[in-house]
Amino acid sequence: MRRSILVGILALFVLSSFATVGTASAYSYVQPFNQSVAVPTFSFVGQNFTVYVNDSYGFTNYTVTAYIAGNNLTGLSPSSSVHTFQANSPDFKFNVKSPLTSQAIYITIISAAQYGSVSVKTSNTYQVTVVDPIVFHAVVLNTGVTTVKNLTVDFYLDNSANPIGNVTVGSIAPNQAVSVNFTYPLDPVKYLGTGEHTLKVSTSSSLISINGKSGASITTFYYGTPPNYNWIYYVAAIVVIFMVFLSLSAGRKPVPGMRAPKWRRQK
Repeated sequence: MRRSILVGILALFVLSSFATVGTASAYSYVQPFNQSVAVPTFSFVGQNFTVYVNDSYGFTNYTVTAYIAGNNLTGLSPSSSVHTFQANSPDFKFNVKSPLTSQAIYITIISAAQYGSVSVKTSNTYQVTVVDPIVFHAVVLNTGVTTVKNLTVDFYLDNSANPIGNVTVGSIAPNQAVSVNFTYPLDPVKYLGTGEHTLKVSTSSSLISINGKSGASITTFYYGTPPNYNWIYYVAAIVVIFMVFLSLSAGRKPVPGMRAPKWRRQK
């Protein structure tokens, strides 16, 4: 009898030990907390863009803090930081207006939340290249006697078969000239690159001339900082000075008392 009672007490003790360990493990476990951010890789100066932050589900008391850094943040909005809180939703978004100076800005996004009584946090830094936009201009003229409606003006770069974009002009009356502007839609630093490029502007209407030319207008332009060839002028100036020095030296009379060169004495 006593033996069976001892065995029962021991079994209860073992079971209670397992139950205690299981409860502690349940409360000590914290599921992974991750951050997914959608931010553009580039922006034009003064342009608005939206940053999306999606944290892991299953947590509470979400907060997102963003810090923005750069060389010159004039025109930036918000000024330097964003702080938002949501009790149960892990999905955030906030708007940013790029500064007015081309540069690289850095956005550090810190996400935090609660898992029971445990606090979790994660952060990442993202770079946005702020560039000056490239705006292409063209003047289209209706040379016909009828109004042209819904005219599509196509823009091509570097002899590409496909246009980089187009602009639609609603209506052009006879002998009317309209200025058409098209902003290059991609990051010019990455996709255009420094150097000389060709721009072709065309339309399918035979009644339209572009920049004074019928059919299509083709021009060249240079993107980036042109190479500096001033060193050529510096070298040329040094050569001229050296030649003048040689010329003067050849015709200079010897100083009294100084022996003439040997080659002169032999004459």
